[in-house]
Amino acid sequence: MTEKNRSKYVMLKELAISQASYFSAKQAYSLGFTHGTHSYHCNNNDWQHIDCGIFALSGIRDVSSRDDLARWCLWSRNREGKTQGVICNESALYYFGLIDKSPLKVHLAVPGNFRKKHSQVILHAIGFPLLDVDKKGIVLVTKPLRTLMDTKDLPVIKKQFSEIVQKSVSMGLITSQQAFLRGWLPEPMPPCKEVAVRRTYSIDRNCHSVRAFTLVELLVTVAIISILAGLLLPVLRSAMEMGRSISCVNNLRQIGLMQRFYQDDNAGNCSYYCFRTTTTWPEGGNSWKWYWHALYPYLKGAEGVMHCPANETIEKKNVFDITIPDAKSYGQNFKFRTIWDVPPSDSTIRISSVKRPGYVVINGDARYMHLRATTSAIWEDQDMAFRHQDKSNFLLLDGHVESFKIYQIGTSMVITGWPQDYDRWTPCP
Repeated sequence: MTEKNRSKYVMLKELAISQASYFSAKQAYSLGFTHGTHSYHCNNNDWQHIDCGIFALSGIRDVSSRDDLARWCLWSRNREGKTQGVICNESALYYFGLIDKSPLKVHLAVPGNFRKKHSQVILHAIGFPLLDVDKKGIVLVTKPLRTLMDTKDLPVIKKQFSEIVQKSVSMGLITSQQAFLRGWLPEPMPPCKEVAVRRTYSIDRNCHSVRAFTLVELLVTVAIISILAGLLLPVLRSAMEMGRSISCVNNLRQIGLMQRFYQDDNAGNCSYYCFRTTTTWPEGGNSWKWYWHALYPYLKGAEGVMHCPANETIEKKNVFDITIPDAKSYGQNFKFRTIWDVPPSDSTIRISSVKRPGYVVINGDARYMHLRATTSAIWEDQDMAFRHQDKSNFLLLDGHVESFKIYQIGTSMVITGWPQDYDRWTPCP
């Protein structure tokens, strides 16, 4: 197909769509379709022959639509292409949706010099001013108020006229004041009530006119939702992990405040990692004291700060119970330990002796109760727990919290290519 032929087919389709799928032989000829090709297109099912000189484009015609009345306006055109017929009376009521059933014949109001006739058309002489005519595309139709005035005394309409008036007000075609002035309503509605009635009718009409999804549309919708979910889920998961990490940082900051309170109450001594006492636990054996026992006066009632939200295996029980090592998410630097059988006050590290307190780790995410860098380069063998997107949160001795990956925090074994920060684990090198 040449570009010229393609162009005229596109123009014909646009014209037919604007005229409810209809067009005249004269309009087709003006676009380049000669009279000899009309029968060819009809035989080829491209066009449908509707009436003498009237065609419809196949594939876009809706025979159940009220726009079918456009055919008769097109039929009523004169030689100059001017529409002369105006949809009126019962046909106009049907066009506006005020009656459900289309009349058997179309009612057209035409000028006195109109000469065409058709078995399916009832002609009426135009007896109203042009101001009472609405133009809907190529369709000329009497306005709703004029339509009601013309049909109120018709036998087939008289019985249901009151309902038609009520429906016209509900649809917003006329106002209740207009109906009241003509004696169709006993009294006008209050403006607020009239607006509410119109809104309710509009909602109901829209609900009944909703078109169901086709299978293709449903599959496309599901595909789009799946793509969006695939894009959003990693972002949401990352946001959740970030939220857990922030909660963990807040926990460590609270522990940092407790560490400072302990130092202030114990002549500047840092809390001990652990030491052994002569007392025994009810289960038997030597009794050990750990850093959370040192922080007991400040930690009691706030045990939740010992639980990292990203630690899914934690047992949220009594954090002071030595028999439940998994009840705590945070450990203390192993090098803040005492000589096992010496009281803490004689062997702990003073804060004043630490040259770089903002560089030394004291607490952080741990797998068990202690925290140290081992001589292994294997992640699973570390006491540190990297729970936050391969990072671990650590409390530094000066009270601030930082996040490190395993290669950033260092181990006590030299690994080729890894930066080492041994001083982070040694309070007094």
